[in-house]
Amino acid sequence: MSVLLVGMSHRSAPVALLERLSMDAEVQNGAAGALVKQPSLSEAMIISTCNRLEVYTVTNAFHAGVEDVLRVLADVSGVDAAELRRYLYVRYSDAAAEHIFTVASGLDSMVVGEQQIIGQVRSAYVDAVERGTVGPSLHSLAQAALHTGKRVHTETGIDDSGASMVTVALEEAMELMLVDDLRAAALGPSTRAPNVFTVVADTASAALREDYYALPAQAVDVLRGIGALSLASPATAADASVIAVLGACGGAGASVLAASVCRAAGDATLVDAHRCSGGLDLLLGLEHTPGARWG
Repeated sequence: MSVLLVGMSHRSAPVALLERLSMDAEVQNGAAGALVKQPSLSEAMIISTCNRLEVYTVTNAFHAGVEDVLRVLADVSGVDAAELRRYLYVRYSDAAAEHIFTVASGLDSMVVGEQQIIGQVRSAYVDAVERGTVGPSLHSLAQAALHTGKRVHTETGIDDSGASMVTVALEEAMELMLVDDLRAAALGPSTRAPNVFTVVADTASAALREDYYALPAQAVDVLRGIGALSLASPATAADASVIAVLGACGGAGASVLAASVCRAAGDATLVDAHRCSGGLDLLLGLEHTPGARWG
């Protein structure tokens, strides 16, 4: 019995195909259940983010295991198996272990050193444990990968790139949208609260809601609003006691946006309420700073 990885990422497949294979919690439950029912498979863990879909299983036969995983992915996604074969990569035994170590460390990410992926790996592992599809092999592998990822972030300088991603992303967004001043006072219709930014996809239905900001069309307004908060007097800023940033799926950038808002606000407290998060200390490059941590 050996670990088998069948996956697809931004390195091997177009974004449109990755979106078709993306799995929410309900779909993952069904897929994991279907995987462990296959004759060649006995364990299953699924990592599904915006940039990757990876299925980790334990198999008693390499070729049969690959075919069983491929069959389940085709059934769940509705994508033809022949098309999947063009973009999937396969890792087996030691190579599968090496790959998940690389992923958890942020070395395989689109932005090398980003810290969200370790939280996504942890979330995938916790979900698999809760649904009962993890056995001794994947338990040991996931624990070792998370430990390795944490060590990479705390014992190397990889966070030097990840920690600066917040600032770089905001600066590049301003440049692309030709925003050179965040001091503009106008925040849009008066129905919007000055310290609440509800953003949705730029669709016809979104345009009907005056309290929503439709992206990307109104991205400039959102940036200017954040800038106005950072320039507000302490008395005004005190009225905006809580700003909540929610992500619809893993890898959407909620942590980066929350950190950007906190940096813009200046004297603020940033709280990560996600139980499977990789940790704000990693995101901000503060892993060596003393303080309370999630268990």
